[in-house]
Amino acid sequence: MIFLVVLTFCTCIDPYLPKLSSYESVLVVDGLLTDENKPDQFLLTRTVQSNDSTPERVSDAVLTITDESGNSTGLLNLGGGIYETDTSEFRGETGRTYTLHIIDKDDNEYISDPCTMLPVPGIDSLYFQKDEEFVNNQSELDKGIRLYLDGAGGDDVSTDIRWEVEETWEYRLPSPRKYNYYKSDSIIPLKEVKEECWRSYDSEDILIHSMISVQGGSIMGVPLVFRATDKSDRFLVKYSALVRQYSISGEEYKFWNDLLKVSSSGGDIFDSQPFAVEGNIRSITNPEKKVLGYFKVSAVRQKRIFIEPGQLTPLDLPVYKYPCPSIIVSPDDYPPPNPFVAKMTFNGLYNMFAGDPKYTFVEPVYTETGDLYKLVFALVECSDCELTGTLTRPVFWSGQE
Repeated sequence: MIFLVVLTFCTCIDPYLPKLSSYESVLVVDGLLTDENKPDQFLLTRTVQSNDSTPERVSDAVLTITDESGNSTGLLNLGGGIYETDTSEFRGETGRTYTLHIIDKDDNEYISDPCTMLPVPGIDSLYFQKDEEFVNNQSELDKGIRLYLDGAGGDDVSTDIRWEVEETWEYRLPSPRKYNYYKSDSIIPLKEVKEECWRSYDSEDILIHSMISVQGGSIMGVPLVFRATDKSDRFLVKYSALVRQYSISGEEYKFWNDLLKVSSSGGDIFDSQPFAVEGNIRSITNPEKKVLGYFKVSAVRQKRIFIEPGQLTPLDLPVYKYPCPSIIVSPDDYPPPNPFVAKMTFNGLYNMFAGDPKYTFVEPVYTETGDLYKLVFALVECSDCELTGTLTRPVFWSGQE
């Protein structure tokens, strides 16, 4: 059984950036056609010469998908290089063969190889186990959990498999901003405290699996993503991972495997060197013109797992701690250097710390008699969860899909 999971390596070798005498911008196609009852999106961009530049979006093209029977559907142009199918007119079907056609503003035509939507086996279960992984060029050992998958196909399922993992987690900041400070006798509670949010992340790991050596189409114990429990706030409140399983052809398997080789090539001269990864799209207008990307066609199955902190407690794993120290100060902390200097005031304290863009006022501290005693300041990123996530609760959060 062959399992391939991309790893990120750090090397001490400086990148070599050659100066090229000529440069040709190349069309890049990123699109996936599925059998799901939702729009399928395609992104068209062009490469740029500088590594620091944003790829140019191709927003004036015409995209069409045809099947083996000659049926054709045009994609909607959403702008910004994004195109999508119209679910009221089109939905991919297992067993059918599809071809992508592209015409850009200069009437250059591109076409993909015909791609058949292969059946995909189901996912039996998702689970996690304690694991560890070396990072920073093997110099540090992270401890955490790894997701695993069991699936069962059948004798008629001979397609290769690819997975995508979409992570979502709930988190609560330790120093949420709760008040607005106007002056010492006018500190007003906020109507909305941005303490609890949700964040999502699409894993960039390349996860593929060859079914060639599998008996009966069953797949057991597939290792998916590893996450260190003390490197982020993923597991402090509630975590979820949605695993999407795709059927892929042998040609697409080779495409992803080649990308994996390029991504994981190390810094040694004896390692495999980066090479051009060929896709399945070509230019009709100019056969010599290169095209990057792949027209992906796949049936989809998916399954979600939820993990709460109590499930990790028996594993004795390190826990994430927010780098969010609070500053709690009063005017008495700043005595005047001599009798001729005025005493520090609460307004002066506020102006001192709130004037620093790194900090924000979060709440007051009062004495038992109700007198203002101290002011609490925190780092901005520790006081407003909407800076890194969303206040909108996911629709699936209350239970399993």
